[in-house]
Amino acid sequence: RIWNGDNETLPGGEVTAQWTDDHLHFRRAQLTEPFRHSITLPGETLADSFGWQITAHAQESQEFPKDISNLDVALDQATVQGSLYFRSAQEGERMAPLGLQQPKLISDLLQERHLTTLARRRLPIICDMVGPIWIPGVAIAERAKVTDSTTHLIRLKFGPILGEHAHNS
Repeated sequence: RIWNGDNETLPGGEVTAQWTDDHLHFRRAQLTEPFRHSITLPGETLADSFGWQITAHAQESQEFPKDISNLDVALDQATVQGSLYFRSAQEGERMAPLGLQQPKLISDLLQERHLTTLARRRLPIICDMVGPIWIPGVAIAERAKVTDSTTHLIRLKFGPILGEHAHNS
């Protein structure tokens, strides 16, 4: 059972319940094939088949609320190489999460969060030209962390498709 604020994946990972103040949606999840898609910066990138979106924009470095759930993050724009995109996890890939210099297997990071197999297959890995840079709800790469010398941020937010973008399931 994976619960994340306004959605829950039931045991076995085949059914996801997602709710807002006035709607409750149940989705039968399908195991997914590998995927890859560019991220619109600035703007919203919708993943209708998964029911989530990524919002991205650049801003000058300033105080921003620290999101302990790791769903609304800031990256040091100077460390981001090339365009951002998201894709499915790849076998054997590694990322050094915030606070660690040594890379860890992304599969281990996902397992430490107790994500179901289905959730691991559907969760986007946000990458730049160098490789993984953020795993929503899991970790930011140490190489992209905001420091005192950061002047420009890339702000990324991961969440369910809301408002006029939501479709009835």
